[in-house]
Amino acid sequence: MNKVTVIGLGPMGQSIAKAYLEKGYEVNLWNRTPSKADDLVKMGSTFYSSILDAIKECELIIVSLTNYEIFYDVLNDATNSLKGKTFVNLSSGTPDEVRKAKVWTEQFGANFISGGIMVPPPLVGKDDPNSYTFYSGNKALFENYKGDLEVLSKVDYKGDDVGLAMLFYQASLNVLYTSITGVIQSYAMIKSANIDAKSFEPYIRGFLNFLPYLIEGANIPEEIDTKVYDGSQQNLNMMLVGAKHVTETSKEAKIDYSVPESIEKLFQNTVDKGFGEESTTSIVKEIMAE
Repeated sequence: MNKVTVIGLGPMGQSIAKAYLEKGYEVNLWNRTPSKADDLVKMGSTFYSSILDAIKECELIIVSLTNYEIFYDVLNDATNSLKGKTFVNLSSGTPDEVRKAKVWTEQFGANFISGGIMVPPPLVGKDDPNSYTFYSGNKALFENYKGDLEVLSKVDYKGDDVGLAMLFYQASLNVLYTSITGVIQSYAMIKSANIDAKSFEPYIRGFLNFLPYLIEGANIPEEIDTKVYDGSQQNLNMMLVGAKHVTETSKEAKIDYSVPESIEKLFQNTVDKGFGEESTTSIVKEIMAE
């Protein structure tokens, strides 16, 4: 029987453990709050009050913690048991934090793979076509455990540099956070006029359906790679005018305007450097401090 230890039983960790149980794995658990394992134990997993014992049980250790600081905290008392183990850390962090964690883990004779799981907890292990997990680290090591990792979702290996999975993960979350913030800002603008936010939902949906066309038509990645910013259809001068209006409308509505103002400032700084006739993509020069 295949075996796995899961460290961390928040919503994601619980879903990971359930996915392995459903595939017939022997699943061992550790969590700071033991009660979070109750339902999983009823399903057939084994909970260990000692992380040392949980690690000893398996070669493959899946880690799902809030951050890398906790990763060190929980493993500090178990370093003598890490030799020969392979840690797949799905915790959130930065690429450099991941690289440092790899060095730290390897000094105790353990292996380390980084992952960024782009799957909401309810869809873990559900073979959803739009769910996947970024992985990076030693290619041979990844291939050895690929089948085990595919239990959770489709896998997308990004390379030997262990920090790459986290780079792709955080870049994806940046799209999520900025997009959802923009949507909520727009709802707040409507609500400020004592109009139900729900009434604006069809327009949000319509715009989001149209957004892929806008992105593809703008050739954003191509322009970034070639450093050619075609402003013939729309340029940054035009976009700056619109961005200022969004900021001013938010001010008039007496709602927080820090988000639209930050966008306006980014546009303005790029225009001030002489790129107003280029496409909106030219703001990448300001973002990357070129």
